[in-house]
Amino acid sequence: MLPLYEFTDKKYLERIHEGSIEILEESGIRILNDDVLGKLYDAGFPVDFEEKKVKIPSAFILRALETCPKEFSLFGRKAENQILLKADGNIFTRSTGGPEFILNPETQQKEPLTLASVANYTKLIDALPNIKYVKNIWPNDVPFNVRDVHTVFIMLKNTGKHLIVQPYSAASLDYIVDIISLISDDNRRSIKKPLVSFYISITSPLQFDKESIEMLIKAGECRIPILMNSTPLAGGTCPVTIAGMVVLINAEILAGITIHQHFNPGSPIIYTPRPYIFDMNTGICAHGYIENSLASIILVHLVKSMYKIPIEILGPATDSKTVNLQSILERVFLTFVPCFAYPNLIAGAGNLESSSLVSPIQLIIDNEIFGIMYRAIHGVEVSDNTLAVDLIKEMGSGASYLQSDHTFLNFRKELYLSNFLDREFREIWESKGERDLTDTALSIYKKIMASHEPPPLEHDKEVEITKLIKCAEKEL
Repeated sequence: MLPLYEFTDKKYLERIHEGSIEILEESGIRILNDDVLGKLYDAGFPVDFEEKKVKIPSAFILRALETCPKEFSLFGRKAENQILLKADGNIFTRSTGGPEFILNPETQQKEPLTLASVANYTKLIDALPNIKYVKNIWPNDVPFNVRDVHTVFIMLKNTGKHLIVQPYSAASLDYIVDIISLISDDNRRSIKKPLVSFYISITSPLQFDKESIEMLIKAGECRIPILMNSTPLAGGTCPVTIAGMVVLINAEILAGITIHQHFNPGSPIIYTPRPYIFDMNTGICAHGYIENSLASIILVHLVKSMYKIPIEILGPATDSKTVNLQSILERVFLTFVPCFAYPNLIAGAGNLESSSLVSPIQLIIDNEIFGIMYRAIHGVEVSDNTLAVDLIKEMGSGASYLQSDHTFLNFRKELYLSNFLDREFREIWESKGERDLTDTALSIYKKIMASHEPPPLEHDKEVEITKLIKCAEKEL
């Protein structure tokens, strides 16, 4: 049995890389888009047009990894929300994305998301300091074919943070590019400060559908960052073994990177694995397994040591249907186990029920979990000041450090001082109604909804975007 930490040994990472290369060179991937297959064939890729499969020689893969930018930024409408991504950079954390339902914070009942509740949820994210960027969730009260366009507008309007969105089609992607270029006064042909990144997925095992491959290429043309995603189910759409799942994920993401960079060398891309488990007891796509984190750790080591491009992994997640002890248990270990591998980005805040549901209460709790995580990865400073040898000698035996200048000067930067967690005496806690985490989170939610104002969007730009959306509703 191989201890997890030994995956930092490059020989094990090289075996994973070589296995992925072998799959791509000898088996290849299916691309359900004849136009893209033709262009790849013309460029020298081995293509079987009958099977719609393309094999990817290692030389193309290595060239793509060389042209991938190793450092780039994600931008928000507020300059302070810029995220600088680089191999040895800081960790940034975000909300979950994709659900169509919300757990009402007042009633704790599951409800379909609407434009209004998406706006409020985005406003909440904008106010939480440890949620650094945001991913789309889906309203149910707009036409399905333009839901992605509506979502981008309502979410950008309610946050100054960077937005990740999963577009439905290449045509709707065009409208989204128009919206973000209008808001940021940018050239849509080459976005300099992208307010949005696109989340593009390959279908496991080893297949791109027609729209996904078009969106991958089109986003690259505009220089908008791509989160290249692979989401297999261990035992369902990939091997049940963790190492086998990792090899397949890596092959799928390398395929996406290679095609993306072939058409648009130097365009920014983020390695985005989502290892999940096919639960053999229930048949669900389970998000709360510790094995998901083990696979993510291996991939972080692989990407940071061999490819040196940004990587986003999933952190807090649960299969629980509500905010309860199972949810806290699963999301804490799924956040803290992989964070010490130092990925660039950690996703997942606010999700419940295998990421099919968002909860404002859980989001606020996750903001606190991320705060504690940031303190943990910051580590411990060792200096003359922090060792405090002279102070200890001066104070001697039986002394109190409470009134020491050293304590006053250092406690705020040394300790994570939470205003969220209960650390009061029992008598005080009882006098305040014996509130638990969810009670405190609900109070924070109400306060933010009543007082927080996202950065305003200029009225003339809102008018122009509304016109764009009406055009999209007619065309798409």
